[in-house]
Amino acid sequence: MCIRDRARLADDPALRRQMGAAGRERVKTCFRAEAQIAAFDRFFRELAQGGVGRLDNPPYDGRVAGLSYGDDHAR
Repeated sequence: MCIRDRARLADDPALRRQMGAAGRERVKTCFRAEAQIAAFDRFFRELAQGGVGRLDNPPYDGRVAGLSYGDDHAR
């Protein structure tokens, strides 16, 4: 975030509220306990079976099970 964006946020309470609400929604959607548990379960099962790190099975990419990320999701 550049200085100009920070200044805009400092001067715009409505934008801060909007971005805060969007951030809360993203957390509720992307970090649901059930999805996180499923992702860790899948990761550790693959690890236990020797599947993580093989060339034919790329390493775990940190994505949550069953969650589709949009193009704007930076990893």
